[in-house]
Order: sequence, then structure tokens, then C-alpha cells
Amino acid sequence: MPTLIISCQTGTNLDLDQIEPYQGGLKELSQSDYVRLRAQIEALGYTFAAQVWARPDGGFSTLDGHQRLRVIRQMRDDGWTIPPLPVALVYCRDEREADAKVLASVSQYGKVTHDSLYEFLQHRDIDIESVIALNSIPDTDIYAFKAEYYEDSKPAPTIDDEKPEVCDLCGAKKRKKKRSR
Repeated sequence: MPTLIISCQTGTNLDLDQIEPYQGGLKELSQSDYVRLRAQIEALGYTFAAQVWARPDGGFSTLDGHQRLRVIRQMRDDGWTIPPLPVALVYCRDEREADAKVLASVSQYGKVTHDSLYEFLQHRDIDIESVIALNSIPDTDIYAFKAEYYEDSKPAPTIDDEKPEVCDLCGAKKRKKKRSR
């Protein structure tokens, strides 16, 4: 059974079952983003501590880290061993303040531009394919970025563009991926 690697440290560790989701359906996690996030967690470990409100009733509610914890819960269901997780405790006077802090945690002020992303990747010698496989960068069409900055690249095919074909030699069905423009 694989064990989740913990690659961060805080002063508080909690068992996964002690941490309750708080934000409800505020954010969605698409299947493709789930796959990418899980691959990231499997590759890098639990790297960013969830932000957790220690409620007055003694419980713990996630303010930031819902999607990571959602993926980790599924990993546990799939047989992974999940050790106690480092969390950062966030203090809130009440639910109203907790709500405000959830919204603050999903806010984004800095923007990644194509130029800034390219500069970062080049400076760090990071392969574009690993970025695509493990990351979702808000407001960035990663395939448009790849096409713009990496000469030999083409936009990724979409599922809608796949059309079945039959092999001329053996008659077997095959899938041909039509490149999106």
C-alpha cells in the first residue's frame, strides 16, 4: 500500500477525518483537474498545509485546501496510507469571519502572464510537459502558451475532435486525434 509523503511541516498535525470541509460547493473540481492534482500530490507529496479553522466547539474546518483534501480522501479510499496532515490554524471569531476568510483564500491578485511563465520556466530549466501534466494555472491557456513559446508544439487535441478511423491494412478501428486550432 503506498503512503502519502508529507513534504511540509507546521506546529499542528491532524488526522484526515478530523478535518471537515467548510466551503460547500463554492468551487468545482473537474475530472481533468482532479487527475492533474492527484498526479501532483503523488509526485510531490502533501506540500501545502491546509488552512484550518479551530472552531469553538473543538472541531476543525477547512478554509483553504478543500480540493487537496478531497483528492487525499479519494487516495485513502483507493488504498493509500494517509499519515496525520500538517495544518495551519487560522483564527476566526465566528462563522461570518470564517466565511470572509474562505473568500479571501480563493481570491487571486497576482497574474501569471505568458511572458512571466516562460521566463520562470526557462530560468529554472523546467520542462513544459511536466507543467502541463501537474499544474492548472488560473487564467492561462497552457496549450496556447505552449504553441506560442515552444516552436515545435501544437495545441492538444480535444475529446470532441477525436474521430474513429479504420486501418487500411487490417480493418481495425483506431482513433485519430484531430488537432484543435
